[in-house]
Amino acid sequence: MTEQQKFTVKTRYVFFTMADWRAFSDALVGAYPQARYNIRPTHKIGPERPHAIWDRYLMDVPRPGKDRPSQSDDTIMVFDPDWQPEYQTFRFDNDPPDVTRWGREKGAPMPFVKFRRYSAPTADELEMITIFGSSEINYFCPADDKPAAAEMRRFFKLLGKFCTNRNQAYYHLPSLKFLRTEAKGSWYWLGHDAIRWVREHPQRMLQYVGGYDWGIRPCTEEEMAALAAQLPPAQES
Repeated sequence: MTEQQKFTVKTRYVFFTMADWRAFSDALVGAYPQARYNIRPTHKIGPERPHAIWDRYLMDVPRPGKDRPSQSDDTIMVFDPDWQPEYQTFRFDNDPPDVTRWGREKGAPMPFVKFRRYSAPTADELEMITIFGSSEINYFCPADDKPAAAEMRRFFKLLGKFCTNRNQAYYHLPSLKFLRTEAKGSWYWLGHDAIRWVREHPQRMLQYVGGYDWGIRPCTEEEMAALAAQLPPAQES
């Protein structure tokens, strides 16, 4: 691996409703007016080389599972407004001779952000469900680059205005058995509207994608204190 290929990635696991995403997206427009999103080609199969279609606003990117169910749920945020991806042809072993497939030859220039599973419930969908899963935000920047690291911190400081990782209680699903609390420093960041939604009904939970048997509920400090009293005492060694 060359020095130019070395990178650092920082990840946040977030629980956002569409209202949370919309608020954060508005803030991104103000903080990074030149940023663009998506890199989705007009087509991936055919004789003509595809070109990227960019969006200036994260919320304009089609939602995975809705408008483009067969495509990747990853969305890229590129800071360089002039960058364009390059495409090269490739084939599968069982492709007919007349099939031409196109793939991106080069990845986005660092720094860039990848939003994974950024889709989230709408206000109407939230009325019909009692649980929804997390999204993932990955920020890639060159390794050992102090100015780039400072920019990465600025990005996550902005994100932190729309979510929190404090005062969380964990429950087993589907029994809703109380497991433990996390007062601060959790890996999971809960959007402000997601917190509002959960607190409106005692059966609602936020479920980390990959952790299928447990869910998270945000708590007030008073609720955290009451739950802590329910935990069994630590065993002496």
